[in-house]
Amino acid sequence: MNSAVPNSACIILAGGQSSRMHYQDKALLSLGEERVIDLILATLSPQVNHVAINANRNIDVYQQLGVPVLPDSHGSDAGPIAGIHAGMHWACEQLSGIDTVFCCPGDVPWFPDNTVALLSAAMQTHNVAVTYLSTDGQWQPLFSLWSTSLLSTIEDSLKQGLYSPMALIHSLPNAVVRLDNNAQGQFANLNTPQDLQFAQKLLASQNRD
Repeated sequence: MNSAVPNSACIILAGGQSSRMHYQDKALLSLGEERVIDLILATLSPQVNHVAINANRNIDVYQQLGVPVLPDSHGSDAGPIAGIHAGMHWACEQLSGIDTVFCCPGDVPWFPDNTVALLSAAMQTHNVAVTYLSTDGQWQPLFSLWSTSLLSTIEDSLKQGLYSPMALIHSLPNAVVRLDNNAQGQFANLNTPQDLQFAQKLLASQNRD
């Protein structure tokens, strides 16, 4: 049974420099017997119709995953907004009939398998252009769903040097989906070697149970 949100695409944001991880490509780090990107794709692929990866290095490695790989078309200072723009431009120009683009970070291996459906339902209920998560009281602007009607708005933001995803979201008709009391490890960012060690220990503990 296909549980994908209709007319949806996703961009996985793996284009950062990862300075706190000693410039390692976080999405390609090993976690158990798989890589972080493999875990993300396994959870994400059933939720949307199309998936692409925003990456600016190791392009050949990402291409082996069989999905489009989209580098930033803006400067290195633009951050995640540049990746969201890459995904939005791909969805609008190369796909047909896409209404929404979900974005998620490439360094969060575990998140719920109904994330996109929850954000889509909130978008329809509140009739807004963008929805995003709050998890246990923390804003998660990179777990967000964007109407493809926002392509020109995102382009304008980049041209003006406005690079904060949260600031852009708050400037638009938006709604937040709150997910509290999440299981240990859900939405954990692998920003540092210590974060990776914690995730590896958590996975090992789960495998023993």
